[in-house]
Amino acid sequence: MDLQVIEACLNAPELVQEWRDTLLGWTETVPSERADVLNWAVTLRDQFLETAREIDDPETLDMVLIVRYIELKSHWILLNTQINYEMVRKGHNNQKAVYQASLVSQLLAALEPLIDEDHIERIIEFLTEPVNSVKPFSSETLPSEPSGRLTMQETHSIDPGGMEAQLIALYAEREQLHEELGVSDAADIIAMVRSLEVQLNDLYQEKEEAQ
Repeated sequence: MDLQVIEACLNAPELVQEWRDTLLGWTETVPSERADVLNWAVTLRDQFLETAREIDDPETLDMVLIVRYIELKSHWILLNTQINYEMVRKGHNNQKAVYQASLVSQLLAALEPLIDEDHIERIIEFLTEPVNSVKPFSSETLPSEPSGRLTMQETHSIDPGGMEAQLIALYAEREQLHEELGVSDAADIIAMVRSLEVQLNDLYQEKEEAQ
C-alpha cells in the first residue's frame, strides 16, 4: 500500500463534509458538542495517518492499515451494542454515541477501498465468530439472572451485522408510540398504563356500587 493513496482517501474533503452533514442531523444539542464529536472523529483519522507516515515498508503499512480497521470496527460494534441496549432498557439512547457510531462507520467506509475484500470478510468473521461461539455458562458457576435481565450468553450472542436494522426498528416503534399515545419513553408508558388501571378499577367500583 502506498502512503500517498492512504492520505488521498482519508484527507479527502468529502469525508469531513460527510461528517459535517451527518452531525447537522443532531438537532437536540448545541454546536459546541457537534464540534467536539467532529474533532473526535478527525483525531481518530489523524492518529492513524501519523502512524502511517512513520512507516516506509509497504507490507508493514498494509498490516497497520488492517490493524487500524479492526480497531475501528471493534469500536463501532461496541458503540452500537451500547446504543441498542440503552434503547431497549431505557426507551432512549445516548445521542452522542449514535453520532459517534455514524462517523466511525463513514471512516470505515473510507478505509475499505484500501483493503482487499477477502481481508475485510475475514475481519468481520473474526470479530463476530468469537461472540457467536461463546458457550453458555454453567448454572453451577453463575447465579441465576433476575427476570427481564439479559444473560451473559444472550449479551455475547448479539449479531453486530443486524444492529443497524434493530436500531431502525426501535426508532420506528418509538415514533409510532409517540404518534399514537403522545409518549415514547418506557417510564411514561408504564405511568400511563398504571393510570388507566386505576381509572378502570374506579369505574368498576362505581358500577358495582350503583347496582
